[in-house]
Amino acid sequence: MGHYERVTRRPQRLENPAGVSCEHPPTTNCAPHSLPSVGTCTRCGVFICERCRRWLSEKPFCADCLRRLGDKPSPEAVWALGLATLGMLLWLPAIFAIALAHRELKRIKQGHAPEAGQAFASMARGLGWFVTVVGAGGFLLWFFQRN
Repeated sequence: MGHYERVTRRPQRLENPAGVSCEHPPTTNCAPHSLPSVGTCTRCGVFICERCRRWLSEKPFCADCLRRLGDKPSPEAVWALGLATLGMLLWLPAIFAIALAHRELKRIKQGHAPEAGQAFASMARGLGWFVTVVGAGGFLLWFFQRN
């Protein structure tokens, strides 16, 4: 059979433990409204209905999680950018900014930190690497020219 040949199969019927066959798996209801769920919250995993579902960066959230995440960047993202900026003068804070920004970007990706901090953390990581590379290059240039 070739790679591009089309294979057609009939859809399989699902069997539940009670022996009742169905075309689709059974739905779970949303706790606050007792309506059929349309998905789960990205952060906490609770079942949410159409009335409960809130969108943030194209991901579904329940109202509680959206309230917790907020629309402001997290303090860690702000600190990372501040350290990267300070690193332009003192060099060492830029290294800490890289680590802090990387951690914050990971938390944002996992849904544990507000998406609003992504620009701050990305900018801090980029600026931190730039300052680190330029600072190390400047130090090496100075070190080898003095001999």
